[in-house]
Amino acid sequence: MKRHVVISLCLAALIQAAAALPSSALAAEGAKPAAKAAPKGGCIELSTVAEREETLRNADGSETKRLVPAKHIVPDTEVVWTATAHNVCAKPAEHVVIDQPVPEHMVFVADSAAGAPAEVTLSTDGKTFQPAAQLTARGADGSARAARAQDVRFVRFTLAGAIGPQDKVSVRYRAVLQ
Repeated sequence: MKRHVVISLCLAALIQAAAALPSSALAAEGAKPAAKAAPKGGCIELSTVAEREETLRNADGSETKRLVPAKHIVPDTEVVWTATAHNVCAKPAEHVVIDQPVPEHMVFVADSAAGAPAEVTLSTDGKTFQPAAQLTARGADGSARAARAQDVRFVRFTLAGAIGPQDKVSVRYRAVLQ
């Protein structure tokens, strides 16, 4: 029987100054160490950080990109949201699913989901998840239409493998502040 772990992080509004947000999550049943019980929040601890990409010019004239904390963002700033799942238990956590909301006032950047090997699905309502090509939304007249990036409100990462004891995996997506 497959057991699933769903990790959700609720962001009530755009995080003030896009600061880092720690969170905890549940772990798959059976992922508890034999000697002691799993931590109160489960075996998976989830943390999410907001960063922006910065381009640096090297001494030789080449450019290097790096992620830096998104302390201050203004409209049209692209933010990289990275969620890291840490298995704090002594056994592998299997069938891990990480749900990440797109914060209010932000627009998902199409095809930006990346990270650990995972199936990526999207949602306009947080209930129904589909691959991007199959996602639909309601038009102004109530009819179904192909969803656009601005319709995406949640990104789901269904990890392809287990997270080993004490291991961490990261997933990310990009969104632009409106």
